[in-house]
Amino acid sequence: MSSLLSFSATTGRLDAVLAALSGASRSQVAGWIAGGHVQVEGQPVTKASLKLRGGERLDVTPPRCRTPAWRQRTCPWT
Repeated sequence: MSSLLSFSATTGRLDAVLAALSGASRSQVAGWIAGGHVQVEGQPVTKASLKLRGGERLDVTPPRCRTPAWRQRTCPWT
């Protein structure tokens, strides 16, 4: 089960802000957004280019890493 991550947004595009805050790449974050794993102020969002003013609460439930056990690696959001 993935855990919920919460962040306080800075000003900018949702994908760029969340990538900077989480340490994940923008393409990973775009996948989370498209997959319905991101909420802004409790509302699901699907638009990576959403403009943030700063201070919004970002909640993310990232999908599990799909790395085989024999090839352990650390997920960028843990």
